[in-house]
Amino acid sequence: MSNLKRLLFIAIPLLIALPLSAQNTDNKETDVTVHLLEGTVWDTGSFELDIQRKAGVIKVVYQVKDTVSFRALQADTAYVRLKAKYDTYKSIDSNKTKLSAMLMKIIERSRTLPGDSVLINTKQHKRYNNLLTLISKTSKEELETVNPKGTMDVDFIRCTITTARDTKEIWANAISKDPHPQIERLIRATLDLARDDKHQAVLMIHEKFGY
Repeated sequence: MSNLKRLLFIAIPLLIALPLSAQNTDNKETDVTVHLLEGTVWDTGSFELDIQRKAGVIKVVYQVKDTVSFRALQADTAYVRLKAKYDTYKSIDSNKTKLSAMLMKIIERSRTLPGDSVLINTKQHKRYNNLLTLISKTSKEELETVNPKGTMDVDFIRCTITTARDTKEIWANAISKDPHPQIERLIRATLDLARDDKHQAVLMIHEKFGY
């Protein structure tokens, strides 16, 4: 066999395999973490969903937060100092957004209630798994709605999506304020995984927030 024939004999199978290899890489299931927080900061509490996909398994943690205790907050010197500074800003800017995030952390610490969790297999829940993949690949600009612009003055959804490529934080309207349909679909599908009498946190989210 000539050198040219030997070269073609080796090269042709490699050229055929390259597109298949690229396709397998594109279809590979990547790890995804999604953290969703929704609620009215001041009045009716909030809830959190932590979704983690890794090695073909999805774990979801459901957490409901109680209403805010204003008496406890007023006794918190860090909260009082930050809130006074927050109130001096009349317009929304990066400083007000940072103060808002700091205040939210103090508020959330004061009202955590027991939660629930479920484990599912990605192959057995393909529709949910595909929804998780879709939202992880959607850009921040496509998912984010106009309000609340990262402040604590209105009902909100804060969605943080982390993959191997990047982390994006999305602010969107709560269900009562016309949320982004893709985010609402993910929340409802996540709750549907555990709608039974055993998961009290999911029942509370349904009764309190309308999902």
